Amino acid sequence: ATDTTVTEGPEIQGLRLLTQGKDAYQQAKYQDAINSFRDLLVNPAYSPYLPDAYFWVAKSLFALNRLDDAARNFEYFMANFKDNANSPEAAYQRGRILYLQSEYQSAIQAFSKFLESWPSSSYVPNAYYWTGESLFSMGQLDEAQKMFQIVLQEFPTSFRVEAARYRVALIDLRKRENQLLELLKWSHQENIRNLEEFQKRERVYTEAIASY
Repeated sequence: ATDTTVTEGPEIQGLRLLTQGKDAYQQAKYQDAINSFRDLLVNPAYSPYLPDAYFWVAKSLFALNRLDDAARNFEYFMANFKDNANSPEAAYQRGRILYLQSEYQSAIQAFSKFLESWPSSSYVPNAYYWTGESLFSMGQLDEAQKMFQIVLQEFPTSFRVEAARYRVALIDLRKRENQLLELLKWSHQENIRNLEEFQKRERVYTEAIASY
């Protein structure tokens, strides 16, 4: 009898591991996904799949909230595989991690670089939105509002629209509160001045009465 068994070559094996890892990721089995992707990373025979493996390991670590590990993997990926199709998302996700680490100024810079490099990416509305959130967290309300308005006006079909609209309304409310606080502060100061003037006049009057 003739042996018809076909042995999988490294290309097919690598593709199978990559697909397996992606499937695990979609099922929220992030550690299983990482294990599959790392099998690709440790075997030189799977080198064609190395860029995608690093990218998906980073995404899986991000999903597990292992932000520092995810950041390192995204940075390595971006430094070594700039021409990979996943580069735009990697740059965007790096900005998201910086935001979550409360590195707001660095996040703004990362999103700015992303917007400059990939202005047609599907992540552009998100980048504007998270730039706004970073500015909002820094108390720069006017600049934050501009970013949220860009989302509302230029990307009306984005799923970030409702959140951006809420932020714009919240900023308007915050501004009105600040104006009211300033008015109350001014009014309080004016009342203090009036009270001091009244007390001064009262003392003068009392002294005048006593002198008689």
